[in-house]
Amino acid sequence: MTTGVLLFFVQFITSFTGLCIAMFVLMIIADMFRPAMFVSLGAYATPENRTRALTLVRLAINLGFAAGPALGGLIIMTIGYRGLFWVDGATCIIAISLFWLKVKEKRKVLI
Repeated sequence: MTTGVLLFFVQFITSFTGLCIAMFVLMIIADMFRPAMFVSLGAYATPENRTRALTLVRLAINLGFAAGPALGGLIIMTIGYRGLFWVDGATCIIAISLFWLKVKEKRKVLI
């Protein structure tokens, strides 16, 4: 959620140094979910499906790297650079909202 909100504010930065600092902070916050995502595979994926789940996560990451620049270019061509930040921030907020609504926390019982 914080990543989406920060993306809305990045568009208003006008200096190069400010942009470098903002991108550094944004990427630190945006990549905080990765270790937790890989750990959550143990809680949400069955032992038989862990390899498939990990493969799906890696496929999604690679697809983002492959299709992201093309979609970003199309957004910049149609809406402009400000639109890129709005679309990216909105998709981050929508994704975490759907995750929050659909995924229920599993707690492991310690014996």
